[in-house]
Amino acid sequence: MKILLINIPFVFESKNDISLSHCLGILQIASFLKQNNCDVEILDALQLGINNVQKKDGYYRVGLTNQQIVDKINYDYDLIGISIPFSHLAFLAHELIDKIKEFYAKIPIVIGGVYPSTQPKLAIQSKADFIVIGEGEEPMLQMVNYLEKNIKDLPNCIIHKNANLD
Repeated sequence: MKILLINIPFVFESKNDISLSHCLGILQIASFLKQNNCDVEILDALQLGINNVQKKDGYYRVGLTNQQIVDKINYDYDLIGISIPFSHLAFLAHELIDKIKEFYAKIPIVIGGVYPSTQPKLAIQSKADFIVIGEGEEPMLQMVNYLEKNIKDLPNCIIHKNANLD
């Protein structure tokens, strides 16, 4: 299975606050998946677009544009994982997911990180297909097995977009 893991752009209150994230969660997940024979690539939209700073609505958005991210995706991917490490980045992630789905509607998208783990009822409103709650390494491997082997049941830490969370 070919997987793309995306570290999304970030927002900062001032230009002086702009810094890189080491996206350790994505790196740990990628390493674990590679150890389990998955083909994994990482797209660090923050690092690749660190010089792309746009002021909007009182904050600074730093990173590749959504279109630039979409342009780096291709139909070869079987799964796209998006990390949302902070709740204040949720709106960026939702916008990015919408844009990806415009071009690659059939590629499943799974989101993880602090935002979906702490606010699943809000995260499920995105166009993501799945949400990982908690640590991502084992659930992402279970997601791969679910998609590749047509396993019927998802583990409790993965929520499908059609789930009823009430």
